[in-house]
Amino acid sequence: SEDASYLLQWLQERARVPAGSASIEADGITLKLELKALQALKWFDIRDNNDLDKSSLSINCARLLLQYVLPYAYDIKINLKERQDMEVTKELLSLSGRCLAEGGILELQLYHHWRHVCSGDSDIFLQSLLQAQTSNGTVRRFRGCLSSWGVKQLPDSLEKLGIALCCPDQAHKVLQALKDRPLPNLDTLRVHIRSGSLMLEHLAPLTAPAQENAGQGVLVYISRVLDSDGDWVAKVLKTLQPSGRKIQSLQLPSCELSVDGYKSCLRAMPTEGVAVENIVMKASRHIAKFDDAQLQGLTSQYMQGTRFQLWNDDEHLDF
Repeated sequence: SEDASYLLQWLQERARVPAGSASIEADGITLKLELKALQALKWFDIRDNNDLDKSSLSINCARLLLQYVLPYAYDIKINLKERQDMEVTKELLSLSGRCLAEGGILELQLYHHWRHVCSGDSDIFLQSLLQAQTSNGTVRRFRGCLSSWGVKQLPDSLEKLGIALCCPDQAHKVLQALKDRPLPNLDTLRVHIRSGSLMLEHLAPLTAPAQENAGQGVLVYISRVLDSDGDWVAKVLKTLQPSGRKIQSLQLPSCELSVDGYKSCLRAMPTEGVAVENIVMKASRHIAKFDDAQLQGLTSQYMQGTRFQLWNDDEHLDF
């Protein structure tokens, strides 16, 4: 099959598996790997078909490989940008858990749920992830759109968490659950809100990660910001800002801000008492003609000490 052929090529290029130590049986897609080849596979980065690079595997290839790998994988990263079949993903998580070495790490990032604020399935996948974890491994990273029930299931081992707030009821309950469920090893907390989707009464201050000095602290993503949203953005940041702390980064993916719209955001933030260490923006068609230095100068006029970055795509914002 095409998947099996790609997998053989990947094994030889990525894992440097010698030719002949991996093969496909004539009667089907049966992988045979020698022990020395398995020991070369220390980690897997599993992605959607449209997001592959030379170091990553598609879901189908990963399922093929994981069925035959002994517990030598120390780090299995599953990064899904598009919506996937639930049963296929659950099988992938189960296989991943069985292949973890002692002390291995599992990571699951459901970018589709996070980016498009899709509630529901993230809880199910988190449950499958925790079941797959087994006694050998630990879950270090999760991203999706959880309910308050899902937040309560998060393991103490979690270091990096990304949660999308999708609707008033979910946002209120999730923020309360985060407050009630301290995660002792958390160093990075990402929260995504679509611009204009929530009112201030649905929000509450975030709790700074317990280990924020070891990670990135609190990052707030507000997507699809328009010129008319400046005051709303500032008030949301003020409401979410952890007590006595700065927001480490304001990320503005898929925004349509002009320079005047960005100015309105900058003017409103100090007025609301918002403190932000970094502002990172995807360049809109209105703002792309300005360079980083010009926009950094504009940022510094209103928010001294805040650093600014402009990117041409959302990938650099980890969105």
